[in-house]
Amino acid sequence: NAATHLQTLVTDGDVFLPRGTLLLNSGMTAANPLNLRGRRSLSIVQASNTFTAEGTFLTLSPSTVVERRGWYVGDFTFDNAGTNVKNVIVIDLTAVNQYLSKLKIANVIADTVTDYFVKLVNPTNVDGLFTSVFEDNWSLNGYYLERIGDSVVLQRNTVTGAGVSVYLNQVSTAAHVILRDNNMTSVGGALD
Repeated sequence: NAATHLQTLVTDGDVFLPRGTLLLNSGMTAANPLNLRGRRSLSIVQASNTFTAEGTFLTLSPSTVVERRGWYVGDFTFDNAGTNVKNVIVIDLTAVNQYLSKLKIANVIADTVTDYFVKLVNPTNVDGLFTSVFEDNWSLNGYYLERIGDSVVLQRNTVTGAGVSVYLNQVSTAAHVILRDNNMTSVGGALD
């Protein structure tokens, strides 16, 4: 079972996707810093047409209290063979005192999903996502960044699709978010 094997590697923290297509029927969750790398367009992660309904390919949900630093997700293609995948990557900071910093999502090509390429869920934390970078990605459907933290950069991304390309809601204590050199074409509007 590819999904079970991949989840074991994700739990360990280092995943190097091989050349070829990896067919999955369920998503993965990482609670500790993760290094998930492929071989650019040669590494394809494909959600099968029996993928868990309303599912997410990868959920980053760090342990509470201790700030988890140094995450990398990139250099692969995500292909949605069916219609069940809701989001490609969810950063789940729902619990109080859940923090994640120094996340980099780069060089991912992501196929159509129901909602977003990257979705940050942060209802309570003061600085849940800090000093992170989203760059050189190409996606159908964009970014939903709820209560984003300090010093976040979105650069050289291409977003197209039916929804909003980037939704930003910054926490009141955050100093800045940088958006530069992005190509955003969206039926729902580029920015919200």
